[in-house]
Amino acid sequence: MNPRRLVPLAALALLLVAPGCAQEGETEEARNLVPEFRLPSLSGGELGPADFPGKAVLVEFWATWCTPCRAQAKILEKMWETENRDKVQYLAISVGEKEATVRSFVERNPFSYPVLLDSEDELSVALSIFALPTVMVVDPTGEIVYFQQGLSPAAPLKSAIELATSGAVPAASS
Repeated sequence: MNPRRLVPLAALALLLVAPGCAQEGETEEARNLVPEFRLPSLSGGELGPADFPGKAVLVEFWATWCTPCRAQAKILEKMWETENRDKVQYLAISVGEKEATVRSFVERNPFSYPVLLDSEDELSVALSIFALPTVMVVDPTGEIVYFQQGLSPAAPLKSAIELATSGAVPAASS
């Protein structure tokens, strides 16, 4: 087994042992700014949240082998069809896989929004992503207003997008 996969699995085990430590959709990272990043896109070039000024950005971290990621993609695809694209951009970031693997998967299972590659797990490690799928919503100022590891239903994602596009400041949890 790839040693890089052991750390996320160990972290996932800790999450399962210690439920209720964070409220749904909120973690300590949810009150931080997203680090600046640009990643290679399957369609060529590099993209990141800064390439969509004035927009909220929903980012899904996923992998081709991840069954819950496929369910998350279906949720996001339905949302993408109805979202106001003047206000929000979606990005799908494949984690820890080679471009050829991701490209082959996406050819069979197309995405309506850009697919980026974090082949070396650099961004996912920087954001402490230990479970897939993970979804975060970043407001136009770069603040992460939603960060959820594991499957995210449409309702809280829509609320997070509304918060990110409204200009409201998210309330801190106690």
